[in-house]
Amino acid sequence: MTLDEILRDIHALEEDLHTFERKYSVLSEIFYEAYSRGDEAPDDAWMLDWNLWAGMYEVWLRRRQQFRDLIL
Repeated sequence: MTLDEILRDIHALEEDLHTFERKYSVLSEIFYEAYSRGDEAPDDAWMLDWNLWAGMYEVWLRRRQQFRDLIL
């Protein structure tokens, strides 16, 4: 991936992450810490979002690392 593609991915993912943050009133970082500990969604209706949110956050973390690796 090019630097520009990585940066576009980062921004697109951040928009999606912000959508979840607004919906559930939790910052993605805090949510992901709970998810990583194995905490379960407080409501079964959240389960699809819960897994999608975690996956997006993991991709966002990888893209940020890729960006750092290319510019440093």
